[in-house]
Amino acid sequence: MKQRVTRLLLVSLALAGMLGTTTTAQSDFMKEFETNYSRLDLDLLNNPCQIADIKDFVYKKDVATFTFTEGKLFLLRHVFDRPTTAIFIGTGHATIPAPAVPVERANLEWATGSPAIDEDFSICFIRFSDDFDLEAGKLAEFEVSTLDFKYYTQTMQAQGEFFFRPRIFHTYDHYFQLLRSCYERGPDGYFWIDFNRTNFSYDPNRPEQTAIGYEKYGGDFSAVEAVSTQRQENGISSNAAVSEVPYPTTLLDIRATVEMGGMDAKKMEGCETTIKVRVDTDSMKFVTLFLNYNLSEDSIYYHGARVDYKRRKDFSFIGIILPEYAYAGDTLTFTLWYHGKDFLHAFPFVENPSPTPHTLHFRVPKDYTYLMPDKGPTGRDGRYDTFTVVTSQPYWRFSYQGYVSGYESNPLPTAMGITMDVLKSKAIKKQQNCFIPDDQYQSAAQQSFNYATSTFGPPRGVFALTVFPDSNLSMPGLVDIPQLYCYTAGTGGIEMKAGQQMSRQWFGATLKPRSEREYWLADAVPDYFGLMYAQRSVGPDAFYSELEDRRRNVLSVRDKDGDQPLALGNRVNAVLRTYKGAWMLHMLRFAMIDLENNSESTFRRFLAELSLRANTQAFSNADIIALAEQHYGEPLDWFFDHWLFGRGIPKYKVEYTIEQRDDGWYVNGTVITEDVPAEYRMPVIMRVESKERQNTFYRQMLAAPNDTFLFGPLPQEPKELFFNEFFSVLCNSSVSKK
Repeated sequence: MKQRVTRLLLVSLALAGMLGTTTTAQSDFMKEFETNYSRLDLDLLNNPCQIADIKDFVYKKDVATFTFTEGKLFLLRHVFDRPTTAIFIGTGHATIPAPAVPVERANLEWATGSPAIDEDFSICFIRFSDDFDLEAGKLAEFEVSTLDFKYYTQTMQAQGEFFFRPRIFHTYDHYFQLLRSCYERGPDGYFWIDFNRTNFSYDPNRPEQTAIGYEKYGGDFSAVEAVSTQRQENGISSNAAVSEVPYPTTLLDIRATVEMGGMDAKKMEGCETTIKVRVDTDSMKFVTLFLNYNLSEDSIYYHGARVDYKRRKDFSFIGIILPEYAYAGDTLTFTLWYHGKDFLHAFPFVENPSPTPHTLHFRVPKDYTYLMPDKGPTGRDGRYDTFTVVTSQPYWRFSYQGYVSGYESNPLPTAMGITMDVLKSKAIKKQQNCFIPDDQYQSAAQQSFNYATSTFGPPRGVFALTVFPDSNLSMPGLVDIPQLYCYTAGTGGIEMKAGQQMSRQWFGATLKPRSEREYWLADAVPDYFGLMYAQRSVGPDAFYSELEDRRRNVLSVRDKDGDQPLALGNRVNAVLRTYKGAWMLHMLRFAMIDLENNSESTFRRFLAELSLRANTQAFSNADIIALAEQHYGEPLDWFFDHWLFGRGIPKYKVEYTIEQRDDGWYVNGTVITEDVPAEYRMPVIMRVESKERQNTFYRQMLAAPNDTFLFGPLPQEPKELFFNEFFSVLCNSSVSKK
């Protein structure tokens, strides 16, 4: 009976939330906020504005300097008797120096072709809630008028506000961010300017306050975010420090009651989620939350009472307006009611990616199967099953998926004594295409787990392991290895997929990244570990075939002008983030390998300690580098500055000769390195094969743009030089013997 009461309470509260959105009167503050919000989108034509001829007006915002040499300045869309929009038509100049942080400088050059912005403009749009209008008023007399149709036509042709308007592709609702700044208007307020193909923004309420957007591809609905950095006064200038982002809030706890249904068991009929959020900035009245745009909110409560908020249709961003100010250290409690389907992330989140404990109560149709970690006992309530999930570890990403079909279970032992429960879906038949036989599927799961534990040690907090054959994301305690998987001969096959997904027990949803800039680790390590397991179980041919396939994919992205630094988080192409990240680990492996003894124990120890470090405390890219240097024994700035924080795939042109001298045979070579910065250098493994088929391996540090090497003396006459043995470097190369 208690379960039924909970069910009725959930439905009644959700219904109250839905009704409240249409029948409950808004607060006076929210009425004012909505009115002002709509003013930000007023059509420019016939909009009362202030006009002035302006000359030699220089305006500085953080690192950027804008010079309005001569022309007309229009001030429009007034909120609290101050303008929020400016249009300049005339001659002007924008100067934005190269970003102080090298990784952002590299990405700006990728986006615009230049590491800095230094260009003239004839028209620009500005959205602001700082003192731009007051500073302009010191130089010119403004008169009240309307925008002339001639100037209006010019503004429409320029499309200067196209990338400002809130769109599904934006992380933030720009109108909300601008307006929240209007309530605390001052010199530190919001500023956004669009000129030519570039826009520059300063938002005091974002974790990283300054950004440069660029219209890299014509016809796009959103500009490429070329730069994202903290304000200049914070003094962040190194790649090592850029992950220390001053997030305004931290998510402390998630508790949800979820009812699932629908014909495919994937529809969220209703969800009541209560989250606790800690305030980490001095004070705030506006709180930023995010909820997957496929989920429609019904109502939001704050400390048990309805709260004002703004969310556009099909938009992940939610701007909550507190009834009073909150201060650093305060804990805010929000309850959200929502519903929907086809979502990727079921629960609200904030900008800070720190992992969060989850306590989840589910009510699902009894014929449906839901696979998720830490699932408690199942109860029965008529046609419904109920169960609770209390995560044994905090998650920074928690997902789940329902299935109509049932499962058969086959428990298997592992080398370390953990029981592995391998599920067999009744819906998967041997007659289906690309079916993996049960014994091969189960053996791949069992052996990949044993190999992973020998590399990383015991998985954190996992005492029972469930392996399932459908498409979802592996999480601690759950491993998704597809039983329907098409692959060709010579590839890593099901063994590679087993290794990839199994390694997410160590490099997955329980990682503790300091910022988005560490996200590559959760994609790259599982992918490369899958290759390592395929190399062990299938053989080197499959390993190098898969590695070469990843090289082709990376080069394809590069050739389509997509070569961004890995350490940019979600701004990086997912293929690049995974495959270039895997290649980076491969190169590190062969930089650490003991060629004389053919031992990779150093790299394996590095991976094991990296897993422990990344799962037990917050980590940054600087921590990863420090750990790698500890195992390598020397600084690795030359490696990570290029492969993690930089751009460019080297192209080597190698020429060599074989010479006989008094003391033996020598291989003498020259190398030209192209398509990389002048400071690039990298160790390359080469193999010299004698006419008697004896092999000698060398690891040579080669620097751009030109370098040489000399191997010898060799007791036997060399026959051939093999450059970049073991694919030790991600590159293109051509080798010729003189």
